[in-house]
Amino acid sequence: GIDTERDSASVLAEIYATDNLSFVVGSDYIDDSADTSSIDRTRSNRAGFVQANAQAGAFSGQLALRRDLNEQFGGQNTGNLVLGFDVNEQLRATVSYGEAFRAPTFNQLFFPGFGNESIRPESSKNFGAGIRWAGSALSVSLNGYYNKVDDLIVTNSVCRLDEMGNEIPSSFD
Repeated sequence: GIDTERDSASVLAEIYATDNLSFVVGSDYIDDSADTSSIDRTRSNRAGFVQANAQAGAFSGQLALRRDLNEQFGGQNTGNLVLGFDVNEQLRATVSYGEAFRAPTFNQLFFPGFGNESIRPESSKNFGAGIRWAGSALSVSLNGYYNKVDDLIVTNSVCRLDEMGNEIPSSFD
């Protein structure tokens, strides 16, 4: 087996510049470790982020930026943008774009009989659009999404048998 441990901490602050403009700033820290008879690994991920939220009449927007520094996989910038428009009191339209980054866990990399050390970090670009109607007792939403994912990390539950006939995890990665 493999013993993994994760310590994490997050700090954030929300700052109200005006009634219609606010900012969120923060930092995340993660320290991972993995220990088996053949592997003793540690890595950290430090991140900083800022988000702006604005409202101007019928328009609203959110812009967020994040910088991750992963000890194993290097630096990665991500962000998102969401724009909304109130067509009237009941009808709201939104469009969005976002990017994401996810490093594989130590279990996905090193778990005996399952892990794959060649797994690369997952990254994605996501587009969305939606419309929402809200009445006094009912609301209805219609949303569409397009997600483009590179190096998708998938955990699969297919098992194989060891020499004793016991099931051991397997992976197609």
